Amino acid sequence: MNIGIEKVNMHEGITVKALLDSGTTGMFMDREMAKRHSFKMTKLERPLKVKNVDGTENSGGNITH
Repeated sequence: MNIGIEKVNMHEGITVKALLDSGTTGMFMDREMAKRHSFKMTKLERPLKVKNVDGTENSGGNITH
Protein backbone atom coordinates (compact mmCIF):
# COMPACT_ATOMS: atom_id res chain seq x y z
CA MET A 1 0.00 0.00 0.00
CA ASN A 2 1.12 3.60 -0.49
CA ILE A 3 1.67 5.61 2.68
CA GLY A 4 2.88 9.12 3.41
CA ILE A 5 5.82 9.62 5.78
CA GLU A 6 7.48 12.79 6.99
CA LYS A 7 11.09 13.58 7.84
CA VAL A 8 10.57 15.21 11.23
CA ASN A 9 13.87 17.10 11.16
CA MET A 10 12.99 18.69 7.78
CA HIS A 11 9.16 18.54 7.72
CA GLU A 12 9.43 17.09 4.22
CA GLY A 13 6.89 14.47 3.19
CA ILE A 14 7.25 11.59 0.75
CA THR A 15 4.99 8.76 -0.39
CA VAL A 16 6.36 5.21 -0.33
CA LYS A 17 5.10 1.67 -0.79
CA ALA A 18 4.81 -0.16 2.54
CA LEU A 19 3.91 -3.59 3.86
CA LEU A 20 1.38 -3.51 6.68
CA ASP A 21 2.19 -5.95 9.52
CA SER A 22 -0.49 -5.78 12.21
CA GLY A 23 1.59 -7.97 14.54
CA THR A 24 4.74 -5.85 14.55
CA THR A 25 6.08 -4.11 17.66
CA GLY A 26 7.34 -1.00 15.86
CA MET A 27 7.80 0.80 12.55
CA PHE A 28 11.06 0.39 10.67
CA MET A 29 12.65 1.03 7.28
CA ASP A 30 15.80 -0.44 5.80
CA ARG A 31 19.07 1.47 5.62
CA GLU A 32 19.01 1.74 1.81
CA MET A 33 15.60 3.44 1.83
CA ALA A 34 16.75 5.86 4.54
CA LYS A 35 19.82 6.77 2.48
CA ARG A 36 17.89 6.99 -0.82
CA HIS A 37 15.45 9.51 0.70
CA SER A 38 18.10 11.37 2.79
CA PHE A 39 16.65 10.53 6.22
CA LYS A 40 18.86 11.60 9.12
CA MET A 41 20.02 8.47 10.98
CA THR A 42 21.02 8.58 14.63
CA LYS A 43 23.00 5.70 16.13
CA LEU A 44 21.19 3.93 18.99
CA GLU A 45 22.97 3.53 22.32
CA ARG A 46 21.88 -0.12 22.36
CA PRO A 47 21.11 -1.94 19.09
CA LEU A 48 17.70 -3.64 18.84
CA LYS A 49 17.65 -7.38 18.14
CA VAL A 50 15.39 -8.40 15.27
CA LYS A 51 13.62 -11.75 15.48
CA ASN A 52 11.61 -13.52 12.81
CA VAL A 53 8.11 -14.86 13.42
CA ASP A 54 9.60 -18.30 14.21
CA GLY A 55 11.83 -16.83 16.95
CA THR A 56 15.12 -17.03 15.04
CA GLU A 57 17.38 -13.99 14.73
CA ASN A 58 16.95 -12.10 11.47
CA SER A 59 19.84 -12.52 9.01
CA GLY A 60 19.82 -8.73 8.41
CA GLY A 61 21.28 -8.20 11.88
CA ASN A 62 20.42 -5.74 14.62
CA ILE A 63 18.86 -2.31 14.18
CA THR A 64 21.69 0.13 14.93
CA HIS A 65 20.19 3.51 13.90
